[in-house]
Amino acid sequence: MKKIILVATFVCFCVAGWAQKQNIESANNYLRDGDYSHALEYIQMALKDPSTKDKPKTWEMQGDIYMQMNQDTAYLSKNMPRSIGDIPYRKALKSYMKTVDLDPSYEKETMNTKLIACAFTGYMIGQAAYRMKGYDTAYDVLKDVIDIHEIQDGKRFASNKKFDTVATEAQRLRAFAAYNANNYDDAAKLFMILKDNPIARDPNVYLALIDIYGFRKKNETALKSILDEAQQLYPNDKDIRTQVLNSYITSGDQDQLIKKLQEAVDKDPNNADLQINLAKGYAGMAFPKDDKGKDLTKPGNYDELVKKSENAYLAALKGKPDNIESNFGLGVLYYNEAVYINKQMNDIPGNNASEQKQIDELKAKRDEMFAKAVPYFEKTYNTLEPKAAKLSNEDLDTYASTLRVLKEIYFRQNKADKSDEMKKKLEALK
Repeated sequence: MKKIILVATFVCFCVAGWAQKQNIESANNYLRDGDYSHALEYIQMALKDPSTKDKPKTWEMQGDIYMQMNQDTAYLSKNMPRSIGDIPYRKALKSYMKTVDLDPSYEKETMNTKLIACAFTGYMIGQAAYRMKGYDTAYDVLKDVIDIHEIQDGKRFASNKKFDTVATEAQRLRAFAAYNANNYDDAAKLFMILKDNPIARDPNVYLALIDIYGFRKKNETALKSILDEAQQLYPNDKDIRTQVLNSYITSGDQDQLIKKLQEAVDKDPNNADLQINLAKGYAGMAFPKDDKGKDLTKPGNYDELVKKSENAYLAALKGKPDNIESNFGLGVLYYNEAVYINKQMNDIPGNNASEQKQIDELKAKRDEMFAKAVPYFEKTYNTLEPKAAKLSNEDLDTYASTLRVLKEIYFRQNKADKSDEMKKKLEALK
């Protein structure tokens, strides 16, 4: 009797085990036929069964079903995912991740191939979304690539250099996706990871961090650290150099600004924009003003500063002879010199022949400066006047200032007709 009971128990156990495995087999058979509905039905049965729900094979099979659905264009055309989370490959990925979580050694080569297939699929979808400016979608999907690459703390795919490259690029795209979506907190974290990776970092990574810490999050300490590091790594990059200079302009550190500008010009003397900024810097030091715009005492090296400013403007004009900023700037430099000389004249009483001689000598220098300024103001005028009705506010200010200065200089030069012409042009602006 006992033997009969034992045999019956054994038979029941075998039948139950067979039934449990049969769910997985049935799912596989339906998958071969492309019957995803029934395949999912049977694999769900296996996942609910206590004896198979924690088996790697069960989760692998579910992943295979979703991955085949993802690759079936006919199926996808009729069953478009309603959300990014409904894309079949993402469900496949969750199943494969669960598989290797249950047993890292289970069918390792096969599982690696399937995981990498998911990673490449995610990368292509994320890249396409990024190109179409779907930054939130790209940010979300590209994380799949990173998550796969970092399985077992990155050890699982440590020897796969091609995958390293794809994962790094996915991280880069993800960082810029966050940045373009105005998600600056997450973007900063990702860019910080990229900058610490010698393979991943480049000037664009630092430029993004400079923008985030300089203008979005306003973190001066972090900004200075990033600027110093960027300048050290990319001393010849023009965009990095510009951002470094901008930081000194913002901080008001005139001495450091001039130093950095001079270094930049020495490396790139044909860069007209750098020369203009350097010229402005030296001019600002030669003609200092207080915070209310009132003239301050001229520095002891006034002549040296004026000469350096002049040379920088002339260098800029070699590269861009029609540049408004250079022509107007050099005209203003000569005009300010003339005004300064005129002030010196006014400070001399002129009570004797010696003092009158000084005045006459200074007058000659003043008139020379006014004369030197005229061609550059005229160039500015001739460039802006034809489009006076359509000028930007900045160019309109430059145009009006040019008219005022030319009206004055022409009057001093006894050119009444030209002075009157500038006066009429100026009145027409009111």
